[in-house]
Amino acid sequence: MEQQQDAAPSSSASPPRTPRKRRLSADASSDKKRRVSSSPSPPRDATLRIVTQTLRDENRQLQQEREALEQDKRALGERLARSQRSLRDLEEDVARVYRQKQQELEAQRRAFEQKLQARPTPAETQASKETSSAALHSQQTTQEMDREIEKLKPRKGELKILYAKFSSAMDSVSEKTMRLEELARNKELEQELQKLRSSARGIESQNKKLENQVAELQQQVADLSAVQRRDKSVNEELLKVQKQCAELRELESQQKELASKMQSELAALKAQNEALKEQQVKREHQSVGQPSIEGDKSSRDSSSSYAVQVAEKEALQMFVQRYSSATEAECNKLLEKVSELQSAKTLIQEQTKETCTVLRMCTQVDSCDESIRASLLDVMATLESLT
Repeated sequence: MEQQQDAAPSSSASPPRTPRKRRLSADASSDKKRRVSSSPSPPRDATLRIVTQTLRDENRQLQQEREALEQDKRALGERLARSQRSLRDLEEDVARVYRQKQQELEAQRRAFEQKLQARPTPAETQASKETSSAALHSQQTTQEMDREIEKLKPRKGELKILYAKFSSAMDSVSEKTMRLEELARNKELEQELQKLRSSARGIESQNKKLENQVAELQQQVADLSAVQRRDKSVNEELLKVQKQCAELRELESQQKELASKMQSELAALKAQNEALKEQQVKREHQSVGQPSIEGDKSSRDSSSSYAVQVAEKEALQMFVQRYSSATEAECNKLLEKVSELQSAKTLIQEQTKETCTVLRMCTQVDSCDESIRASLLDVMATLESLT
């Protein structure tokens, strides 16, 4: 009876929490609508921030409600367990008393039947009276048991009511749990979506950077191809100039050899001329008044050959004096052009080295594609082979 009295106020004192939760969710939704509708045409970021804050508040409120429901669930579970234990104890007591009374009634019935079968005696009459009194007592006991069972019926109804409340509370808790899980899943999906969007933005920016780098590299490759063509033309022109320089040096050496030969021949002719003059003077002194035909003839031949040689030497000297200055000027021009081409080649080689360094740095970037890296390596190999 005390347990029945305890269960009745507890069941009346703990009403279901579903209306309060509905009111809270309704207030939260109204606050959300009011916050969202208060700002006229807000930007997208502000709207997302407001919605995120609202979802956080609702999630926090739902978590608090979930904790309260779990506490109520634990308390109701404990009360239900106690009530079920007390109900089982009462049912066991009633069943035990009922079986005991049935056994007693069966024993009395058998004894009464045995007595009826025997002949009636005063003792048997007295026994029959006792048996009737025992039957009356058993009937009274059965009536008391029925009253006890009738008293236990309200308790059983209360237990059924508590079980129904507990079931409804469990249903609401499971519903709230499902809502919380759905909100958590939605939150996780939103976070994953934000991560994917941020990663997509990062990939797009990386792709743009790579496209810009590829465009720059293509421009550099075009510049390098132009430089290579210019370098090739410069090299060809340098080879031509070097060939011309070699030819001019060879011509100059030939001119020097020819000039040295001419000088040596001129010196020999001068010596011969002096010798001939001396011989002529001697002959004049020796043969004064004795003309000889052979001497005149030999002297005329020697003088004519000498005159021819002198004329050739003079012509050669005039040729050398006329064309040596022009040849030296042309050689100087060619040497200046060679030095300019060599300086241009050095500058091109330095630019090529800088370009190779930039390309090597680009190949070391982690986000660079393999095909782009391979093309850059090919360009680097080509440039290094040229340098």
